[in-house]
Amino acid sequence: MKQRFLFYLLFIYIIYIQLYPQSIPSFSPESFASTSKNSIRVVSYNIHFGANVNGKPAISIISNFLSSVSPDILCLQEVDRNTVRSLFLDQTSNINKDLSMETAYGETGSLVPGTTGNLILSSFPILYVENKSLPSSKYKRSALMATVKTPIGNINIINTHLSLSKSVRKQQIEIIRDWIIQSRLPTILAGDFNTTDVNELESLLLILKDSAMIEDKAHITTFENKKYNSRIDYILVPKTYFIKSYNVPRFHFSDHYPVIVDIY
Repeated sequence: MKQRFLFYLLFIYIIYIQLYPQSIPSFSPESFASTSKNSIRVVSYNIHFGANVNGKPAISIISNFLSSVSPDILCLQEVDRNTVRSLFLDQTSNINKDLSMETAYGETGSLVPGTTGNLILSSFPILYVENKSLPSSKYKRSALMATVKTPIGNINIINTHLSLSKSVRKQQIEIIRDWIIQSRLPTILAGDFNTTDVNELESLLLILKDSAMIEDKAHITTFENKKYNSRIDYILVPKTYFIKSYNVPRFHFSDHYPVIVDIY
């Protein structure tokens, strides 16, 4: 009887979230003006399974925000499908309902029921998708690659969420570096790297460049909770690409902040 009552409460809560989505706070439109035909807007965002810093459901507000910034490529981490903690929503569909972009989802682990993983959304055609399992410690990790056909040519997008363990991260980084080299296509690598130490990324930075460092904005933090305030979210781009802008909007829709980079 108690379980049935809890189920009804959960059902009513899900309906409430769907019928009364949150609206996004106001922000400066100039900061997120539409990109030109010759540039690409890339967004990386750990959405914390659609929960804000207080643990309250925020998937609707996240979806509205992402739609408002007119992305060309989205790299999202901690995206759930039909899990208890995300109220049994398929967040891939929920996020894409206002964007209508092509999608690629790479599972990192099963939560029984449901799964969690990385999501790439593209306004350009997706030509190829591969999800690569990575060495893991406590939590399973993977890297999702999508080859997209853009106005500046075919490029690979790799979206990942690296380990909390430094030794495991080192193995993961080497695997991703080799993957990039072997692909022979220009590659954008984005995600939650779980490190503030750019020295850990040395092998990656031999072939890519850190968009935040290029724009002298490496001091801007991307993750915040009661214990930490640090930059652990990155967008690395080919050395031949130029950075038009780099922004980290300070919205508490997740325990991370989104990273928005315009490249050409």
